[in-house]
Amino acid sequence: MDNARVLYIDAFNYFYAQLQVNKAMDENGEPIGGFIGLVDQIQRLVYRFNPHRVVVIFDGPDAGMRRRSLFPDYKGRKARKKHLSKVDIGDTPIEIDNEEQQLKLAYAFLRLLPVTISIIPFYEADDIITHLALKNINQESIICSSDKDYLQIVQDNISVWAWGKKTLFTPVEVVEQFKVMPENFAYFRCIVGDSSDKLPGIEGIGETTILKLVPKLTTEAFVDFEAFWQYVMNLDSQLITETKIRNSLTSLKEQKDQAWLMYRLMKLGADQLKLKAVEQLRVQLAEQQVPRFDSMKLKIHCIKNHLEPHFKYFDSWTRPFVTIKKTITLNA
Repeated sequence: MDNARVLYIDAFNYFYAQLQVNKAMDENGEPIGGFIGLVDQIQRLVYRFNPHRVVVIFDGPDAGMRRRSLFPDYKGRKARKKHLSKVDIGDTPIEIDNEEQQLKLAYAFLRLLPVTISIIPFYEADDIITHLALKNINQESIICSSDKDYLQIVQDNISVWAWGKKTLFTPVEVVEQFKVMPENFAYFRCIVGDSSDKLPGIEGIGETTILKLVPKLTTEAFVDFEAFWQYVMNLDSQLITETKIRNSLTSLKEQKDQAWLMYRLMKLGADQLKLKAVEQLRVQLAEQQVPRFDSMKLKIHCIKNHLEPHFKYFDSWTRPFVTIKKTITLNA
C-alpha cells in the first residue's frame, strides 16, 4: 500500500530516557518507570500520528559489534552500559538495578499491542530502522528518536520525530535548525563528533567552524565522502582572514583518516545488514504482519500483573491502537 504511514520507534532511546525520569513503581515498590514510560510514549505517538503500522525496534544482543570492530571505544567500549533506576527513600535516593526485569515487562506488554517488535542480534536499532525506511521509500516513514544520526536519511517520505525538541524534522526543518542539508549531515557529524556515542570527530572543530569552512553543506549535496574531502582539500587558507579558522583548516586537512573513520561509524544506509540479519528481519515482519488487538486480553494482563493503577482510564488509553487496522506489507 503506497502512501501508508509507518512509525519506527527507537525503543531504547525512549526506554532509557524514561528510566531516569519516570517514578512509577509496582505494588512492591520496585521502579518500573522505564517500562511504563516506554509504552505510554508509544501510545502517545500512535495517537499523534495515526499510523497504519508501528514497528518497535530494540538494539539486539551485542549490538554495535560492527562499529566497535572499527573503533573499540565506541559507546565507551560497551554495547550498552548498565542503567540504574533511582528511588527516593526519605532524604536519600538509592539506585536499583532492575533494567532487565523492566525490559521483560515491556516486551510482554508490547506483544499484546498491534505493533511489530524487532530485535536482531549484533545490530543497533538505527541500522534496522534505516534499512526498513529506505527499503520502503514508497511509504511515509516517521522515525521516533532523539538520535541526530537519523537526520542524515531525512527526505520527502522520511521524517524524524525528535521527542526532546518536540519537532518533526523534514528536509526543510533540518536545514533551518542545523544549517546542513540531510544529504550532508553525515559529513557534518563526522567532523563535529557525537558525545553520546563517544565519537570525538576532529578535535577542536565544532559546528560553527565547519560551517564557516564548508558553507556548501547548507546548499548543495556532496555525492560521497571523497567529493566532500576534495572540497576541503581545495580550500585556500590564504583566503581565510580569521586566524583560528585558518588554523582549524590546516588541522582538518591533516586528519582525513580520522574523518573517514568517523564517517564510517556514523553513516547510515540500507546496505548495513548482512543477509542473515535481513532474513531474520523478514521473518519477524512476516510473523507479525496482521495487527490483532484484543483489548480485553491486555486488560486481563494488567490485572494479573497489578498494573491497573498505571492505566486508570484503560479504554481511553487503548483507543488509539484500535485504529491500527490496515495490513501494511514492509519489504526487508
